[in-house]
Amino acid sequence: MERRANDGQLQLRVRTEKPTLCRVCPIRNLALFEAVEDGLLDWTQNFRSQQYVLDARRLLYREGDFVAESFTLFQGWVMLYKMLPDGKRQVLRFALPGDFLGSRGDEIRVNHSAVAITQSILCGFPQDKLNQLFSERPEIVTRLISIQQRDMTQCYDHVMSVGQKSAIESIACMMIDLFERCLERDPNVRPEDVHFPLSQEEVADYAGITLVHVSRVFKELRDKCVIDNGHRKIRILDIEALHKIANLGVHTD
Repeated sequence: MERRANDGQLQLRVRTEKPTLCRVCPIRNLALFEAVEDGLLDWTQNFRSQQYVLDARRLLYREGDFVAESFTLFQGWVMLYKMLPDGKRQVLRFALPGDFLGSRGDEIRVNHSAVAITQSILCGFPQDKLNQLFSERPEIVTRLISIQQRDMTQCYDHVMSVGQKSAIESIACMMIDLFERCLERDPNVRPEDVHFPLSQEEVADYAGITLVHVSRVFKELRDKCVIDNGHRKIRILDIEALHKIANLGVHTD
C-alpha cells in the first residue's frame, strides 16, 4: 500500500527490508500480541499485511478519515492531535513503540490525526483480518480493550489537566511521563540517554501554553541544569529536580 500527500509526495510506503517476525519482536510485551502464546505467533503473523515506513512530518491519517488498516508502532515517534474550532492544535499524546494506532472499527471515522515526528516503522493490520483474528482469539480483544482504555485514560487525564498547571509544571509532567514510558521499553535506560525528538511548538500544543512560555521554561530548566535541549531534542539531566517541579509546583531555586 502506498499513500500520497496532497503535494504528491509519498507518505506511507512498504518497508523494503525483511519484516520483523512476531516471535522475535522486541516490543511484543507492549503491543497487541502480548497476550498470544509463543506457539501461536507464527499464525498471528499471517494477519499482518506489511511493515510500512512513514517519514518524519508525514501524516499517517487525518481526523475524519475512514481508516481501513490499523497499526502497531514498531519504531519511531508519532503524535496524535485534534484541530480545535479556532484553528489551534491540541496534542493528545505521543505514541511510542508498541502503541496501537488507527481504526476504530468498520465504517467509523477516526476522531484525531496522527503524524510521524520521526521516521517510523509500523505493522499494518487490515480491518477484515483483525475482525477474523478477534473472532478466533478473544484474548486479543481483551488486550485491545485494555490498550484502548489505557490510552483513553492518558488522554483524558492530560486534557483535564490543561489549564490547571503552570507552564513549568506541565512541561515537567510531560517529560517525566515520556521518560517513564521509555523506561517501560528499556528498563536500563538512564534519563540523560533519552532524547525526546520534540519541537517547542509540539511541546506548547501538548501543554496548552504559548511558545513564549515554552521558551522561558526551557531557559529556566537549562539554567538550573535540569534539562538540555537543542534542535528537536530534549534531554533530562536531573530527574529528581524535575519530579520536584512536577509534584510540588515549585521552581528549582
